[in-house]
Amino acid sequence: MGAAPLQRVEYRIEASMPSDEIRAALAMKEHEPCLLLHRRTWLRDAVASVANLWHPGDRYLVYRALLRLLSRSI
Repeated sequence: MGAAPLQRVEYRIEASMPSDEIRAALAMKEHEPCLLLHRRTWLRDAVASVANLWHPGDRYLVYRALLRLLSRSI
């Protein structure tokens, strides 16, 4: 069985202050901001997954390269 192809992926990235629980889990100092990445994926016109991913702001960089494949020859 293979993975189903996703029809759509949505990312939203924001700076945010973590809760005490998240800060402790990430071994962060008090008042240290995070990069919060919200991600949703769609399959067959329905939301397939939702994730909120917390990353300590001083330890991560968000980088994304997009490659568009042409479905027809030029």
